[in-house]
Amino acid sequence: MTKKQKEVKKAKQPSLAKYKLGALQLYGTFNEKEVTAKVRENGVVVFDSVEYSSPSKAVSVAMGRATSESVNGFMFWKVKQGGELVALDTLRKK
Repeated sequence: MTKKQKEVKKAKQPSLAKYKLGALQLYGTFNEKEVTAKVRENGVVVFDSVEYSSPSKAVSVAMGRATSESVNGFMFWKVKQGGELVALDTLRKK
């Protein structure tokens, strides 16, 4: 990765930042395996100690796919709300 590519990647605002959801724990299941990630206060998603600018990029990696393959992270990842797991997508619609 070139220096310019690193700067562009670093400058990109996380897709969750605009929703101001705060820190969250994310849960998901793929091939009967439970996976978890965290959302930091700034909207960055952390999966397996690596930061991602979107929940979709993080789930692509969790599924072992190339990050260029499209996976809807807002539908895959779940959050605890009212004692049950709901899609991350429900939070961004509030």
